[in-house]
Amino acid sequence: MKAIQVIVVVIICLNSSLLINGLIHHLKIRDDTRGSFFIENFGFEANGILSMNNSNIQIKGGSKNPRDYSIGFIIKRTQTNNNRFIEDNTEECLFNKKLQPFEEVIFITDWDEPWFKTYTIRPDATGFYNIYFISCEKEPLEISFDLELEMYNPGPNYLSIGNTVLPTLYALFSVLYFIVIIIWIYIYLLPKKKTNQDEVPNINPKFQSKQQVFAIHYFMTVAILLKLGAVFFHSIEMHYLKANGHAGGWEVIYIIFSIMKGIMFFVVIALIGTGWAFIKPYLSELDRKIIMIVIPLQIIANIALVIVEETAPGSIGWFTWQSIFRIVDIVCCIAVIAPIYYSVKHLKEASQTDGKVAFNVKKLQLFQQFYLIVISFIYLTRIVVYILETTLTFRWTWFSVFISEAATFSFFICTGYLFRPVFNNPYLKLEDPEDMFINNESNNYNNEEENDLVISEGKIVKSNNDQIEDHV
Repeated sequence: MKAIQVIVVVIICLNSSLLINGLIHHLKIRDDTRGSFFIENFGFEANGILSMNNSNIQIKGGSKNPRDYSIGFIIKRTQTNNNRFIEDNTEECLFNKKLQPFEEVIFITDWDEPWFKTYTIRPDATGFYNIYFISCEKEPLEISFDLELEMYNPGPNYLSIGNTVLPTLYALFSVLYFIVIIIWIYIYLLPKKKTNQDEVPNINPKFQSKQQVFAIHYFMTVAILLKLGAVFFHSIEMHYLKANGHAGGWEVIYIIFSIMKGIMFFVVIALIGTGWAFIKPYLSELDRKIIMIVIPLQIIANIALVIVEETAPGSIGWFTWQSIFRIVDIVCCIAVIAPIYYSVKHLKEASQTDGKVAFNVKKLQLFQQFYLIVISFIYLTRIVVYILETTLTFRWTWFSVFISEAATFSFFICTGYLFRPVFNNPYLKLEDPEDMFINNESNNYNNEEENDLVISEGKIVKSNNDQIEDHV
């Protein structure tokens, strides 16, 4: 309950004060001591519009004359999503850097009068436009100002040119998830009337029809439903952003689904990795610790992700939250890999010690496949996607989103297929039917043998008591 209360409070606070209206920013900086910092970027095509309105400029203490300070804004143009202009030039005042064509410096020379500038992007000047606030003062200043940014492409299209297809892309994936969840529920979860031909011999029909679907399968279903809701409402949010420059309140619904999806997703991976409900009906002390680590970390990671996605980079603490998200996300990934690794190790040992070598080898192969799938998923969505985000040109930024969503969709499909609730799945099969039949016959034979008389060394011995009679 406390976790839910924290999420609700964060959503309310973000919605009321920090959330940006799409690419119409109302950035309020108060007593900021960062000096120089990145504010925002946007991918423009020909005839796009960039407008800036700066007001309420104040510096706490110091001179009242703005000309005594070297502060202002720089607009830089790049072809890729590279906003490291400040980090790459720390040895000199950035106002002294030679700018390329179509780039501009705006000095703040008047604190009393707000200023307004509008730029129209020429056909030969398309690309990413990065806006920075620059201070060349040696001592940190406590500066405050309001900045309104409005950026859009012809249409008007308030999405960066490389993100124009994202509403359609998210809608397409929501349709795919809808089809998958219908197939999953119909084929595997809905009860079916079995004929005599469908029943496996020597197996209790109750065991055959009911024990294949475990609690974890319903958790997997919930995870897919939450992912479906997240991508669907994200497509609606992006559609409103594209058309109006603001999400119209849909970002709140998307945030709720996104947070719940993130928590359920990692919990399901951890539960599958531990073998809970399939191999064992309980969680060990280590398993419980992993789950209790993953859940709060995912709450923190998703709150950080919400702030990163829904606020302007120029907001105070944005880069801190971005770092928190990346670190916590990596910790969560390591946490869910750990139980899979231990399950693989346990199955390797079991396949070499007990009598069911072939049976345990099948489970071992299944867990090894799942381990490789999880590693591949993490590599694609955390490393490859990050590389694509920083290297793709401004018209192709949508491709990194496509790779991330395609990898996630493929992960759901592969995991669902490997651990689907069918009788011949080695992960779900507690014992081979032939072995069960042989064991039952052996037990029956042993029970009958106990009642028989055994002749040994001239004596008749009854196994059900200690009576010994001389054999004449």
